[in-house]
Amino acid sequence: MKIYNLILFITMPALLFAQNEGVISIKENNYLYRGYDNYIDVGLNNHCDDSVWLECTNCDSLEIKSYRRYIVRPLEERKTTLLIMRFDGENIFTVSSEEIYVRNLPDPKLRIASLDNDTPLKVSVLLAIANSNDPLYCGHKPSGKIRLPRLFAMYGPEIPLNAMFSVRSWCVQIQNETFQGEGSNISTVLLDYLKDLKFTAPVYMKLETNVLGPDGKERFITTLFELVP
Repeated sequence: MKIYNLILFITMPALLFAQNEGVISIKENNYLYRGYDNYIDVGLNNHCDDSVWLECTNCDSLEIKSYRRYIVRPLEERKTTLLIMRFDGENIFTVSSEEIYVRNLPDPKLRIASLDNDTPLKVSVLLAIANSNDPLYCGHKPSGKIRLPRLFAMYGPEIPLNAMFSVRSWCVQIQNETFQGEGSNISTVLLDYLKDLKFTAPVYMKLETNVLGPDGKERFITTLFELVP
């Protein structure tokens, strides 16, 4: 029986599994994620026909995106097995296989417009973003006359996953005041309060959100911001 060297061409970072004749590589991070499009590209040295394909166990779906590019969506099980299959004209056999751990998508990080809580949040910068009417960071009010800064839930560069989250509702607590809203736009009431906020001591803002992920799961995420003028 001939031995074939299997190569999965992907964009780094990637996890490579070598086993006997083949190599299995995962595009993003070291796991497969539930409810998420995990991309895998399949190729075989000196072999360009359609006699090589990918299979998996414990998968909700396995879709061919393009030529030898697959989207794998695992089930709720803790592990799944990726198998590289080949037909040699007479028989079907496994070129390579590997058990891969399956995880839930990690929680995203909250931002107000382009601002996160890694450093103190400058209220003056937030108000400048609101006045800029930048459609990237601000959304329309129902009246359509002004824009309001938006809340974002996303991954930073430390998590190389292209997962989109949406903020469904939010609640802000500052000192003894509470503000609430639906969707991702902060309210004019909160914005006006921040305009008039007096800084005689450190001020902290607690932001609680209901976030929906691409996996269909709701997440309740809370972040504390330190406010400065």
